[in-house]
Amino acid sequence: MNKTAERTVELDKGHVDVYTENGITLYAYQTRDLINDEVFILAKNGRGVVIELPCFHDNIRELTAFLRQEGITVEGKLVAYHAAGASFLPEVPAYGTASSVAYNTTGGGAALVANFHKAFGGSFDESLCAVDHVLEEGETEIAGIRFLVRPNAEAYDLEIPEINCVYTHMMGHDCHSIVAGCPHADGILSQLNYYLRKGFDLVLTSHYTPEDLKDARTKIAYLTDLKEIALASENADEMPEKIQTNGHRVAVIGSGPSGLACASDLAKLGYDVTVYEHFHKAGGVLAYGIPEFRLPKAIVQKEIDKLVAMGVNIVCDATIGK
Repeated sequence: MNKTAERTVELDKGHVDVYTENGITLYAYQTRDLINDEVFILAKNGRGVVIELPCFHDNIRELTAFLRQEGITVEGKLVAYHAAGASFLPEVPAYGTASSVAYNTTGGGAALVANFHKAFGGSFDESLCAVDHVLEEGETEIAGIRFLVRPNAEAYDLEIPEINCVYTHMMGHDCHSIVAGCPHADGILSQLNYYLRKGFDLVLTSHYTPEDLKDARTKIAYLTDLKEIALASENADEMPEKIQTNGHRVAVIGSGPSGLACASDLAKLGYDVTVYEHFHKAGGVLAYGIPEFRLPKAIVQKEIDKLVAMGVNIVCDATIGK
């Protein structure tokens, strides 16, 4: 299996990329919602399992209709990092781990959902999916498909041996998440090198189209370079002094965590970067989705100010593509 889909089904809002391997069909539903969610469905002989949930009402209706059209009877919902959207197939049992239950009911996941609801209003289904079956680490089978459950501090990842894939929260080879220092980078590198050793065909994540090991190597190279730049700098103020303009201009669409991190990395490599933000304030989920007690807005603004000091131009109230 490779990351080039066998077919793509365009829906009214999102689209579905379809892959087939060893009698299992993988449907990757790109929601095109306001937080770029990805939902995965695995089907075998008409029986299906969903990984994560759509959380906007129009996506819930759209995916429900698509599954009906494809003749898939969903027998389980694997809810790891995204528990919002309980109105999606409410009759289908949900599976989680002790860590994912804590994350989604009283931890960071629950706080994100509350703030997303404030930001997006009635279009967002803030109801949290209750877990019917708590999974332990190791193998489980749902709808005739085997999964290896890998709990972590936040929730859990999944390995799917029959199609040689792994599911994790985020990777994003060209849309880099914020890395909180070298120890954090080392943890991500360890995980990515494990994927290389295992030889997975695809890496599935909840905010990105399916990626492969070439993409994992790109991410590894990026993190390695980032560590070298950080270790070569005495302090944060020294970083801009190491930058040399390379004459290329880059536009970054969106000023959420990925957009800001991407802008920072590109600026460090000498690019002339402009970030375009639809809303009136930069920060994305950092500004609108995370509560003040977890991430004070002053800290977010300080990081944005650092980007501006590095020469990054941020344009708010900018709608791209219309």
